[in-house]
Amino acid sequence: MFGHQSEVLQEEFAKERAQVDAVVASIEEEDRREAAARKAQQVATRDYVQSFVEEQQRLKQQRQRELDAEDARHAQLMFCTMHSLHAVTVHMEFSPCAHAFGQCGRQCHHAFGVAPARC
Repeated sequence: MFGHQSEVLQEEFAKERAQVDAVVASIEEEDRREAAARKAQQVATRDYVQSFVEEQQRLKQQRQRELDAEDARHAQLMFCTMHSLHAVTVHMEFSPCAHAFGQCGRQCHHAFGVAPARC
């Protein structure tokens, strides 16, 4: 009598154990899937951040090239302006002023801030 009861208890225990093992396996599988999804999300986020930083660096370098080109254009313009001022100054210093004839380039040399040599 006790032997048969013992076998029934062992069978019930084995059945319950199988059910618990199935639940534990299901939970572990779900944990693995969630960990894999989390890892994939982390990789995607890291890739996005890296791409964003690289793009910002590229834009920064492009802007620096644009600023350098603009500085070069301004330097060239400044050089041309200074050269023109020098040419006007030299021309006025060695040319007689035409004030007496109403043909003085006063507005020209005054606009450049250069006093005429012989007015």
